[in-house]
Amino acid sequence: MNRWNDSASATERLDTHGVTDRWQTWTDPTGSQIGLDEQLRLLTVEGRRHVIVCLASESGPMPLEALADCVVDRHRGSVDREEVLLRLHHVHLPRLAAAGLLSYEVEDGKVVGRPERLGAILELRSAAVG
Repeated sequence: MNRWNDSASATERLDTHGVTDRWQTWTDPTGSQIGLDEQLRLLTVEGRRHVIVCLASESGPMPLEALADCVVDRHRGSVDREEVLLRLHHVHLPRLAAAGLLSYEVEDGKVVGRPERLGAILELRSAAVG
């Protein structure tokens, strides 16, 4: 059974854990608010979840190549590394950067997570999937 599409909505599950009462929004780099619904949307794609977990385990900048290796490892090698690199560069990293979870320096190929937000979204993920 897919935990994201079962009969109880993610928000209902979060309500039972008290998450929605204490959850905070944050401001993205453009000044827009990123609330609970958008944070949940960020977690709906497996590749982004892997990026979040990989970056949360790092204390400083992570080279794009190392991040790709971590994501491939989390997929247990079932994905093509070159495809992962392309999707990181063109899809996942820009989306996560726009939400304020990380910064991605394209020129030096470095990704820097924002630990407080990565930790908070991992907590949200744990509560949402039960």
